[in-house]
Amino acid sequence: MKRLAYNLAAALLLLSIASLHTFAATTAGMLRSNGGVSVNGSPVTPVTTVFAGDRIETAPKAVGNLTANRSSLLLDENSSVVFSGQNLDFYCGGGTIQTNEAMSSRYGRLAVKPVKESARYQVQQTGAMLKVSAVEGDLTLTDGTRNYNVPAGNSMNVPYTGCVREVAKNEPADTPNADSSGVNPSAPQPVAVPDSAAVTVSTMISGPATVASVALSGIISVTHNPISPHSP
Repeated sequence: MKRLAYNLAAALLLLSIASLHTFAATTAGMLRSNGGVSVNGSPVTPVTTVFAGDRIETAPKAVGNLTANRSSLLLDENSSVVFSGQNLDFYCGGGTIQTNEAMSSRYGRLAVKPVKESARYQVQQTGAMLKVSAVEGDLTLTDGTRNYNVPAGNSMNVPYTGCVREVAKNEPADTPNADSSGVNPSAPQPVAVPDSAAVTVSTMISGPATVASVALSGIISVTHNPISPHSP
């Protein structure tokens, strides 16, 4: 009986240690930075630990490299992202994600998800446009209502105005054309996955840097795996 109780206690201890290790692996990451990088509004040292819920921001000409478990993010300059442990919630900017555990990215309601566990992809917000590039592995874009497939070697441009609202929200309340909350009421509202007419796709010819943009209707007629919306 004593041996049984001892074995049970040892098993519970090992289980607790394993659970704590898994929790730490999925909710903490290592951030290496170059230039003006802050976490939750405070400047950080070149190497620091971040936890789930931390917001990482990069200044102009600054970059951050976040590694967590089996995934990494190379964060571009002028970017803002919240690390959730297993996923990335972007507000502005973007970066390159290398993942072996299907780490997804989100811009408002729009989610970018690798089809398989291993993938490398880029998300780049510029102005009111978001470009999603599937460098290695296929991607799925969804807003909870409609899905778009982005095969490896292709990219997709979709409207995204969340960063516009984020900037407007931080303006002084007496800014012209802004309401009492500091948000410009004339600013466009966030757009997730729009109608196909508002989407453009690109086919990578010799790599991510060389693309040929075509309309969605055009890609349907020339590819065997068209990027097209369909019901979830």
